[in-house]
Amino acid sequence: MIPLVAVDDTGAFAALSFRYPDVYLGRTLEIAGDELTPLQISEALGKITGPTIPYVEIPMETFRHHNKILASVFQWISDGGHKVDILDVRKSYPPLMDFDAWINKQGKAKFEALF
Repeated sequence: MIPLVAVDDTGAFAALSFRYPDVYLGRTLEIAGDELTPLQISEALGKITGPTIPYVEIPMETFRHHNKILASVFQWISDGGHKVDILDVRKSYPPLMDFDAWINKQGKAKFEALF
């Protein structure tokens, strides 16, 4: 599962930290609005771009051969990455977007502009 967060939500948490420094000062907060598999992400994006976007898993050795740093990031994600308690994050900021909400609010228009 890959934790995902909308840029707008990241900005909202930055604003919260300035508005309520007594709550956020010195605190590390993992934020995400959704957690999806790569296949779920490709399926969701395929719905808005028209043709299906195929998901092809690239062997880790291929990543290591081309870019060891990128390979270490993908290995970390594959091993579980960081964990986010999305329900707890949503308590701090209820309008937190999941991936479908992001697609409907901004993502679809962004991808249409690309294609």
